[in-house]
Amino acid sequence: MALQPEVELKTDEQKVSYGFGLQFGQQLRNNGFDGLDLTAVMAGVQHWYNEEQAALTDDEINPSYTFYVAPWLTWEQDYRVFIQFTDYIYSDLESVSRQDNYNKRGNLTTKVTMNPTSRVQIVLRHDFNKKFNATKSSTSAAGDVFYDRDLNQTISKLDLGLSFDIVPGVSLETATYRTRDNRETLGRTVTENTEFSGELWVGATVNKTWREAITLSALVKKYNAFGPSVTETSANYWEADVWLKWEF
Repeated sequence: MALQPEVELKTDEQKVSYGFGLQFGQQLRNNGFDGLDLTAVMAGVQHWYNEEQAALTDDEINPSYTFYVAPWLTWEQDYRVFIQFTDYIYSDLESVSRQDNYNKRGNLTTKVTMNPTSRVQIVLRHDFNKKFNATKSSTSAAGDVFYDRDLNQTISKLDLGLSFDIVPGVSLETATYRTRDNRETLGRTVTENTEFSGELWVGATVNKTWREAITLSALVKKYNAFGPSVTETSANYWEADVWLKWEF
C-alpha cells in the first residue's frame, strides 16, 4: 500500500524532517481525542512555522465567556489546557541518559468585578490549576510509548482586591491572596505535601497634574506575607516610590 500523502525522502534534511513528523504523530496518537482532525493540526503547524496569521484567536481556541450580571457586576471565566513534551537526545554523550517526559496542565480562572459606586471597585479572582507530570517508561514492539505518572499537583489561589477613589487622582488600595498547593509524588512510595502561602498589602497612590506641565506620581504600600518561599526580609516591609515630571 502506497504511503499517503506521498513524500520524497532523498536528502538528509528531508529524512530528519520526516522523523520529526513521526515523533509528533506518535505524540498525537498517544494523547489524542475523539474527533482529532489531522488536516486542522497540519494547518496550525504550517501557520505557526511560517509566521502566518492564525485562523483563530486565543479566545476562540480557549473557552471563555463574560456574563454581565448587572450594570455594576461582571462575571468572567476562561479555561486553558497546556501539554508539553520533552525529548532528550544524548547520542553524542554515551554516559548521559535521561528519559523523555511530558506534563499536562489545565487552568480554570474565574473573575468577578464589582463597582457598587463610581468610586469603589472590588475584584475577586480564583485560579484553579491542576497538572501532572509523567516520565517515559517503555516502548512496545509496535512503537507505542508508555509513560508512568510521577506527580499530581493541584494549586488553588484566591485573590481579593479593593480600590477607593478618595478624591480625583488619589486612591486607597488594598489586596490579598491565599494559595493552597497540594503535591502528590508517585513512585515506590506515595508522598503528599500541602503548602499554604499568602500576602496582604495596603497602600495609597497619587497621580496629579498641574497646569499640564507638572505631573506627580507617588505610591506607598505596606506588605505582610507568609509561605514556604517567604524570607525574613519579604515577610514584612514597606514600599514607596515618588516620580515628578516637569515640562517647560
